[in-house]
Amino acid sequence: MGQLYISTSHRTDAYYDESKSKYVITSEEDNSTLFKFNSKMTMFEHTTASISSTYYIKSKKVDDGNDRIEMEVVSDVGNNYLMIIDTKNENIRFISTKNGVTRAVQHKIKSSWKADE
Repeated sequence: MGQLYISTSHRTDAYYDESKSKYVITSEEDNSTLFKFNSKMTMFEHTTASISSTYYIKSKKVDDGNDRIEMEVVSDVGNNYLMIIDTKNENIRFISTKNGVTRAVQHKIKSSWKADE
């Protein structure tokens, strides 16, 4: 199995409003990013126009019925996220809770492919 690459084209940031029981969008922008997973799916690199970060995959659950993979990940600076690769809805989501506020960052999938390491 080769490396998985996923390119994205749009980013949406939001927070969860408990009183309305829904996410409220705080920003949206078109931007290109690249996710590069190692072949064992134990870590990945996320590259944007301004920064490159490494994430370590602590656990992974494949949900074939909904065409998605849910992962508990930790960034190279110690931030924890629930990451969802949702191929059915063509997005990648990062969800985290800090100081009682749940935030989500969603990236629209542009393309995905596999390549040999």
